[in-house]
Amino acid sequence: MKNMNSIKFTDEDIEILQDMIEKAERTKMTCRRELSGIWLESKNYDIPVTELRLLILSNIQVTVSRVCFKNTRHGTMTSVFEFLKDFCIRNSINQIIIQSVLTKEMANWCIKHGFNPIKSSSIELNGITIGDYVFVINKNPD
Repeated sequence: MKNMNSIKFTDEDIEILQDMIEKAERTKMTCRRELSGIWLESKNYDIPVTELRLLILSNIQVTVSRVCFKNTRHGTMTSVFEFLKDFCIRNSINQIIIQSVLTKEMANWCIKHGFNPIKSSSIELNGITIGDYVFVINKNPD
């Protein structure tokens, strides 16, 4: 098991994510490293801003704390999710959290991809469950 403080996104991880988002969004991205993760944003600060903020909590979880893609329904979030599953497996991280799901589209995406609402941090509102969703990493996919 890795040291609790040693799990970070590598330069290669960041490059892969940046390239993936730049191609899908047709905009240049910048990356700010944070103490516990990274924040990718469109360079031009377009409105709306294209952004992806990922936080790592030790070997416990990766949290998607902000996500905004202008070009929706193009598979960008699914590609990010596939990358994050691989990252979690490589780093023995147990789960992925999508934080503060507020739209029906994102709630539907979460459910379609095997995420479940976290009962203690979500509520039913106008027919959708808003709040936090969790995906538990299956380390033995047999």
